[in-house]
Amino acid sequence: EDMVIASRLKEVETPAQLENLVRRLKEETDGIPVAYKFGAGHYLEKEMDIAINAGVDVIVIDGAEAGSHAGQPLLSDDFGLPTLYAITRAADHLTRKGLKDKISLIASGGLLNPGHFLKAMALGADAVYIGTIAIMALVYTQFIETVPQEPPTELVLFTGKAKEELDVDLAAQSLANFLKSCVDEMVLGAQALGKESLADVSREDLVALTREAAEITGVDLGYRLHERDARNQIEPLKPLVAKQLIIEAERKGV
Repeated sequence: EDMVIASRLKEVETPAQLENLVRRLKEETDGIPVAYKFGAGHYLEKEMDIAINAGVDVIVIDGAEAGSHAGQPLLSDDFGLPTLYAITRAADHLTRKGLKDKISLIASGGLLNPGHFLKAMALGADAVYIGTIAIMALVYTQFIETVPQEPPTELVLFTGKAKEELDVDLAAQSLANFLKSCVDEMVLGAQALGKESLADVSREDLVALTREAAEITGVDLGYRLHERDARNQIEPLKPLVAKQLIIEAERKGV
């Protein structure tokens, strides 16, 4: 029998139904924190408000660069806001509503390395989560089992031709090594900035390399806009002007 994955939770069609679901989840789990994940779009703030009013504890923003296990290529490639836009807007919205310290923000979508993770946190995310790069880390030491005949993903796909060749324990250790090294490098980066905690990194620690990036993120430009001093333009002309005035005066017999 084919497995059908619905595009959304069938029992949640309205904001009120989402609120009921969140309340029921907390009641049945003795108050365990509830996270709400959605793909970032142009109406991101309105969607966040629905989740906030429903009583969620964590908001997870999935940027357009995120992978998908079953999405149509058109939806994956051409819909949604890029992760950079999404993190900035989501963090700003929580700050405006005075909820930055009450609701956690998790960012995802195209984040691949410690530098990406640390920058996401500096922009306002409390944490990040990963998907595609985690799969790559799983097979990092075992891809030789498939290449060059097949891609390494054949080791981890449910229908993969080489899934029986995957050493699960070795894969788990490879992923653990990747995650630990990411944390170690993020800590190193924070220390280089003079921070005592990863949570202390902020937009003040970032600079933008383009005007567009500065406008999107609200961080300072990494360069100064140089305007030529008018005096510097005039000074070299003074001798020429004086000489011309003398010539004009002599011509007129002054």
